[in-house]
Amino acid sequence: MEVHFRKCAPLSNLASTKPTTAYHPPLSNQTVSAFTRAELEILRREIIAELRREVLLAKNEILDSIRLRKV
Repeated sequence: MEVHFRKCAPLSNLASTKPTTAYHPPLSNQTVSAFTRAELEILRREIIAELRREVLLAKNEILDSIRLRKV
């Protein structure tokens, strides 16, 4: 069984990208609202998707370096 992965950008390109979300702590006079279950589920899915992309990038970079070493 042969597995094919799509080519991803090397990890070195990640340093030049900006994060899509940023944490901004609330000011002391602001009220903090709780997240709904649906919002937490969306956030969880986004985090998992981002982690999978990062792991795939790292894996491909490792495999590329192994291939280059063999040539």
